[in-house]
Amino acid sequence: MGEEESSLVYQSSTEKPRLKQAIVLISSLISLSHTIKVFTAKWQSVRNKLEELFSNLTAIENCESSENLSLSIAVESILATLKNCDELAKQCLEFSYSGKLLMQSDLDMLSAKLDAHIKSLSDIYAAGLLTQSNAIVVSRPSVSASKDDIRFYINDLQSRLKIGSSDMKKQALEAFNEVIQLDERYVKIAVEIDGFIYLLVNFLDSQESDIQEEAAKAVSLIAGFQSYKSVLIGAGIIAPLIRVLESRTDLSKEFAARCLMKVTENSDNAWSVSAHGGVTALLKICCNSSHCGSELIALACGVLKNLVGVEEIKRDESIRKMIIEEGGISALVRILDPKSSVSTKAREVAFRGIANICFSSENSISILLNCAFMDHTPLSSLWRGFGPGIGLKGGILAMRNF
Repeated sequence: MGEEESSLVYQSSTEKPRLKQAIVLISSLISLSHTIKVFTAKWQSVRNKLEELFSNLTAIENCESSENLSLSIAVESILATLKNCDELAKQCLEFSYSGKLLMQSDLDMLSAKLDAHIKSLSDIYAAGLLTQSNAIVVSRPSVSASKDDIRFYINDLQSRLKIGSSDMKKQALEAFNEVIQLDERYVKIAVEIDGFIYLLVNFLDSQESDIQEEAAKAVSLIAGFQSYKSVLIGAGIIAPLIRVLESRTDLSKEFAARCLMKVTENSDNAWSVSAHGGVTALLKICCNSSHCGSELIALACGVLKNLVGVEEIKRDESIRKMIIEEGGISALVRILDPKSSVSTKAREVAFRGIANICFSSENSISILLNCAFMDHTPLSSLWRGFGPGIGLKGGILAMRNF
């Protein structure tokens, strides 16, 4: 490709606003970068940053940003960097660079400049210098979309999550939740994009219930993929999920509990839930059976079952004592009551939780009996089947094998 074709990258009409000019230039550079056959890893990194910058600028284009000096300065600086990017692209296309080491250094400097521009735009929006006038999410790629198309789409969503208004963030989260239920590739690429999962985790503490619910739904869906549970844990998801259980809407709580149930299938993560006070939050849900939906109660019981099913936790007397002192056994027993409004699934999970907490200790069984366990359950006929003289404790000990 010759100088004339490459030069088209930064030619633009003087009538176009500078912001629009930058958007057009980035789009051209992204296309141009795909034709470069040298330093491919470096150019892949540059292309990823160009895509994120493009998404940021298109999001800002929908903002009321006229007469904004900070943005004007940022855009001029971006245009200068884009011109430099075009020059480097031309050298790589024509193999006219002075040396490999020098070009590698130049590309590293270009990447650093693009990172700085991305941060600058985020800072401008965070400072409240822009007002969102539109909340438009770009069209979802087709079923046959390439990996690059999907990455571009996720980058666009990430930009809107970073610098968008509340409506824009909500729309972006909804769009993300839709695509990850249809195609696992979106999850894989979202995990690969720097900072995306951390954004979702941070939104769990949002004071806006709609945003928090969508973020909780997103992490719950991601936790459904075995390969990505460790990524969520690495992003510090346990503590925010527990905070959601303590103070948010029922729908947010359901998503949070479902996510916790999935990640606590791993015993190491179960310890983390206990360490962050998750047992107390879960027990409160179980104790509030009149105010919490049956699905939420079943999920909370499921997490507790995972926790007390871990051998180390099961043998930890301090955790057992905490569950007992905070009314955990009596709460689980009430769930077993056939007259309660909870689902059969919730009762089944509650019984398994009781089995893990109590059936390995005669002292715990005594506490269980004091909670009128036999009066609240439909198990009396089962107990009578164990034979005469076995006693209540013996009957319950026998039940642990069921």
